[in-house]
Amino acid sequence: MLFRSEQQLSTSLPSWCPQICAKMLQCQAPGTDSNCVSDCTSTVTKEFIGHGNTCAQYGLNLMNCLNGATCSDLTGQNSVCNPNTTAQEIACGNGDLDASVPDASPPPYPVVTCQSGSGMATGGGPVPIGATVCQNNVTGCTDGHSYSLDCINAGNNQLTCTCYRDGAMGVTFGTGGTSCPYVSLVNAYCGWQLASI
Repeated sequence: MLFRSEQQLSTSLPSWCPQICAKMLQCQAPGTDSNCVSDCTSTVTKEFIGHGNTCAQYGLNLMNCLNGATCSDLTGQNSVCNPNTTAQEIACGNGDLDASVPDASPPPYPVVTCQSGSGMATGGGPVPIGATVCQNNVTGCTDGHSYSLDCINAGNNQLTCTCYRDGAMGVTFGTGGTSCPYVSLVNAYCGWQLASI
């Protein structure tokens, strides 16, 4: 049985790997070749799927980081998207602790605060299926990025939300409810560390 983050990671891979490989080829990232898509799929599957929710969340965080990375980020000597921390190694079963605990959470990262935000939310009445329920944007963030979240009514008291960092589409996730999700839920799915959105 796959945990929620693992399921999200697994279903994102078939479309994400070709997209990120095209970006890496365009940026001429070292080690990127015609095997990139198959290497990406097998590596992400091996490293982040089947090891529990916490490990899968590290995989989702990596995907979000690479989505927002610039060519200089991808070609620099120190990759900004590959921390390979001891905590990640432990969570993914390459360290000394049991990684199978599904409700463990990744270690804390610095909280990102933003100078300004805007948004819209519907309320007071039913929203048609497919219509926007909420749209939130934050800019001037301490990590130098901007973030936005768009959620639409998916029907049956469910929302489909999409994460964007610097305008680049990231993860899309489903959640219950009829109003904007809490920032803790958004951070967990999007791989962010925002104080608010």
